Amino acid sequence: TRFFPNVRNHCWSPQEDNFKVIETELTDRPQILAIGRLQLLQYLYLWKDLPTQEIGSPKVEVKDMNNQIIEGGIYYKLPKNSTLQIYTEFDCQIIVNKNNVVEKKFFVKSGDFFNIGEIKFGYEIKILYGLDCVWSVNYERAEKGNAQADEELFFKLERGRGRQIKIPHTWGSIGGKLKNFPKVKNWLYKSIRKGFVNEESYLTFKQFILNF
Repeated sequence: TRFFPNVRNHCWSPQEDNFKVIETELTDRPQILAIGRLQLLQYLYLWKDLPTQEIGSPKVEVKDMNNQIIEGGIYYKLPKNSTLQIYTEFDCQIIVNKNNVVEKKFFVKSGDFFNIGEIKFGYEIKILYGLDCVWSVNYERAEKGNAQADEELFFKLERGRGRQIKIPHTWGSIGGKLKNFPKVKNWLYKSIRKGFVNEESYLTFKQFILNF
């Protein structure tokens, strides 16, 4: 048995039965009690008090040199001065891949502003909290003709009006096919997270899928 994070505990085995009794001091933080040498997924979550509110995702803020927020996704234009400024709420690791090969790794302390420069086409930049990727971006060269179509469709989807319609579950598999439509792809993933879109946007995107 092992606690994460480690806390003071005492374990003993009563003589009359084949089991262990564990006594521990719970802190204000959630803790995990892992059990077993081979079955690593045998574990319990322990709380001193049940949480009274939903805990949001850790804060990650990425901006360009014009102080504009950069959402994760695919971009066909490099940021100003080929530089991004990153702020993270917790210690994190930043990985820069070029053509699917790791080129750079950075370990950033919480609360620090960190600049990544010399960004080029073919770069993928990931921000990881532990093993969780909380933000990523790809910079790719645009194919001629697609950039304008992507821009026009994106603005049409953003300006859609009407009643809210629930997004079909089949839309989740479409994002991987929108490599040449990064803005539309970002709109799709953002909409999937919300679960609903306006009626005009729904009909526009549905027609786009049929003709894609």
